[in-house]
Amino acid sequence: MHWKSAAIVAYLRDVFDCHAVFCSLGRCVSASHIVGVGVLVFVVARAEATGPFQVSPVVEPFFHPSLLDRIGCAGAIVLFAVLLYRMRVFERRVLAALESLYVSFALADRGLLSVYRRMARAIMDIGAQSDPLVCELASLRLAIIADEMEELGRGSVVFSGTETWRAAYQKLLLTLKVRSYLSVAWVRTSDYWDDVPGRQSLQLNFDLADRGFRIERVHILPAHLWPLDERLPAPAILAWLQEQHVRHIIVSVVREQDLTKEPDLLGDFAIYGDQATGMQELDQQSRTQRFVLSFDRENHRQAMARWERLGLYASSFADLTE
Repeated sequence: MHWKSAAIVAYLRDVFDCHAVFCSLGRCVSASHIVGVGVLVFVVARAEATGPFQVSPVVEPFFHPSLLDRIGCAGAIVLFAVLLYRMRVFERRVLAALESLYVSFALADRGLLSVYRRMARAIMDIGAQSDPLVCELASLRLAIIADEMEELGRGSVVFSGTETWRAAYQKLLLTLKVRSYLSVAWVRTSDYWDDVPGRQSLQLNFDLADRGFRIERVHILPAHLWPLDERLPAPAILAWLQEQHVRHIIVSVVREQDLTKEPDLLGDFAIYGDQATGMQELDQQSRTQRFVLSFDRENHRQAMARWERLGLYASSFADLTE
């Protein structure tokens, strides 16, 4: 049998009619399918247009006339299916490699690639442990770490039972593009912010205010720190408020009892420019139990709404002292 153009066209039309070929081409979504159908269309067009031709060495093993004589139409379909499968496998490998390369470049750009590699190697080492109990305990611990990683991925950094959050807070303030810092302090004791870390943070506030930062702080005061029959807060807290006012911080105060119908306003939180928000949980001695620094836009919007609602209840310290 000679592989003439008419024979090729007849053979291909026995397997695929032209309508099916072009419908298949229209449904293609992957590179391997497009290439595969393209091979068929090319062979048909070349055969009809030019008559006898030499097959490319790349596809010759699949279309050689002696091979087609032996395997027939069904065998040719199988060979073509194998060709598409191998192309699809190759495509997946290329895409996986490109994805891995993309991840590497993206992490390297943010300085995270070395950490990523350390974590990947550590998990591989855990999987290689021969004692199943080690893997079980590691799995429980890794699940907790994974939860924290997901929080980080959503733009939230959680500090628990430590004052180390102040380092992150201070770095954030020093790098803000919008020079604004809004703070709400639920003051439950007279020694609020009166320890060494608190005084250092307050000094940073003073320095930033001297540089032109707009710093506003609303103080929520319970009855023992702002008696109902007194115009001004108690002396134990008054000096601290006065110090902030003199150092160009915009100070406001609100009675705790005025917020009984707005319990979600009772809390310590801050808004750092247009970039981030902070939520602080304190114990009864005003020690930090948990601090959450969030860069989520929705959290920022909600914090601004809380700030505006709280302002409806607050009184300007400057007005009170006039």
